[in-house]
Amino acid sequence: MSDRIAVMHRGRVEQVAPPRDLYERPATAFVAGFIGHINLLSGRAAGANAVACGGATVAATGAAPAGAAVAVALRPERLRLEPAAALDTVLPMTVTHVVYQGETVRYILKGETGLELQAVELGEVRFAAGSRVRAGWAAGDAHIIPEERT
Repeated sequence: MSDRIAVMHRGRVEQVAPPRDLYERPATAFVAGFIGHINLLSGRAAGANAVACGGATVAATGAAPAGAAVAVALRPERLRLEPAAALDTVLPMTVTHVVYQGETVRYILKGETGLELQAVELGEVRFAAGSRVRAGWAAGDAHIIPEERT
């Protein structure tokens, strides 16, 4: 059994890391989508730990030259709905779809500027489709990665 995994794409190594690092700190958009669900928000680097995307400036860790095309990788379980504590990014959203999955609930969210996110929570359904919620995250839960070129 290996303690490191190499993720390859089109014959090229994208990232070699332990499984947790691949999941928590993907190096590319391909790696981010390789394991589990992910919110990938396209935007432009807007200073230290900030990205302008979807009409909002959001917090994330990582570095890129100002104005560079980047993506923010944010796992759905890291998104907090109606957060009690202060977070680095909080956006007004509308719940567009609710999927009860047994022990988890998946919410599909849409912002006023068109930004779309998925959030996953343990437990019971807290919000119905059409509900207005605040969705937020800590900068350390979101990572700046290079924008994928097609």
